[in-house]
Amino acid sequence: MASLTEIIWSLFGCYRLAIRDRNALSYFSLSDAGLGASFSAMLLAIPALVLTNILELDIIQTDLDLLPYLFINAIAYLMSWTAYLVFIGLVDQYFIKTIRFGIFVIVYNWTQFTLSLVWLPICILTLGLMGPEATGIFGLIFLGLGYVYLWYVLVSTLTIPGPTAAMLAFAEFVIALSIHRTALEIFYG
Repeated sequence: MASLTEIIWSLFGCYRLAIRDRNALSYFSLSDAGLGASFSAMLLAIPALVLTNILELDIIQTDLDLLPYLFINAIAYLMSWTAYLVFIGLVDQYFIKTIRFGIFVIVYNWTQFTLSLVWLPICILTLGLMGPEATGIFGLIFLGLGYVYLWYVLVSTLTIPGPTAAMLAFAEFVIALSIHRTALEIFYG
C-alpha cells in the first residue's frame, strides 16, 4: 500500500502533468516499490467510484437494484483498468519497445485515481445545481478531456509519437466500453 506521502506526491504529479510540466514525472515514485504501491490507487479509487455510480444510477432513473449495480460496475471498472495495462504491456513489449512500461503503469494508475477524485465533486455539483441533463453533458466533456489527458500521459511516459498515443488512448475507450457493456448485458440481459 502506498504511504500518504506517496499518494499526495503522486496526485501532485498528476496535476503537474495536467499543466504540462516537463518535470512532472519526478513527483512519482518511479521505482519497483513505487510500481507496486501504484496499484493501491485501484483500491483507493473504489469509494469515489461507488459514490459516482450511486449518483449516475440516480441520473439514469432506473429500477435497478443498487448493490448489484455497484458491484458489477466496480468489477467492470477494475477489469477494464487491468485489461488496458495488459494491452499496453503487450503493445510495448512486441511493437513499440520503449522499455518504459513500468513508468507508464505508475503514472496511469495514479491518473485513474486522480480522475475519479476530480469527477466526483463535478458530478455532485452539476447534478445538484443543474440537473441530470447537464451532468450528462459535463460527463461527456470530462470524458473527452480525460482521453486527451491519457494521450499526454502516453506521450510523456512512453515517449511515443502523438498519433501512436492517440490510437492507444482510443484503445482504452474501446476496452472500457466493451467490458462495461458486456458486464451489464450478462447481468441485466
